[in-house]
Amino acid sequence: MKKEKHNKYTESRISNYKMYIKTYGLLYVMRYGMHKSFPGLMHWIFTKFVKRSTFEFDDNTLEVFFNKYRTTWANERMIEIPIFHYLIEKYRDKRILEVGNVLPHYFDVNHDVLDKYEKGENIINEDIAQYKPEINYDIIVSISTFEHIGYDEDQLRPEKIFEVIEHLKNMLTTDGKIIFSIPIAYNPYLDEFIFNNRIDLTDAQYYTRNRKFNKWERTDRQAAATADYGNPYYCASTLLIGTIEKND
Repeated sequence: MKKEKHNKYTESRISNYKMYIKTYGLLYVMRYGMHKSFPGLMHWIFTKFVKRSTFEFDDNTLEVFFNKYRTTWANERMIEIPIFHYLIEKYRDKRILEVGNVLPHYFDVNHDVLDKYEKGENIINEDIAQYKPEINYDIIVSISTFEHIGYDEDQLRPEKIFEVIEHLKNMLTTDGKIIFSIPIAYNPYLDEFIFNNRIDLTDAQYYTRNRKFNKWERTDRQAAATADYGNPYYCASTLLIGTIEKND
């Protein structure tokens, strides 16, 4: 597997669009551009006319999430946000770290947030591989961030994810856990690590998008392994919610 060096966080918008066209095709970019160019209109259409479906997670029924920021009605954010908001509420009395600044765009949060690139109030701007907290965390969450580590950086180094996971485990309390989401088929190296069991998951829940806009259902590992990205739907067609416990 080969990938040209391309850092989506530091490249220009035009450069990113060229990369998207080359990687996913013109139709994908046209759909992407429609949602990004008219977020207010699209958000109004979806909230006004599209019924919000539900899905099951952790023995609970959650509703998909529509928000203008990152056009959640059109991608995997529609289930990632309710899942991780639920988890933050579930562990509200625990010490929590979020790797990748996502939830603060949608809710007021009280947990620590670390993001190497994105600037903002109370965001810790460090590379996760170098971050050393004063006190360990009970829960570390990460929403669609692991797939970028060692992949969407200036130097392609897929094995960096193993260093990061071990570093995160060392930042956990005795019974702590890491809970993360990744879009399947975005980072082929990470997919290989997961489906060849090189990353030891305590729990893995796979979700697949079965209807064009807002229907997500559980799927199995075998089906998830054959997923594509950007096809037939905008962004991810299959999502992994993975858990790694320190005491494994």
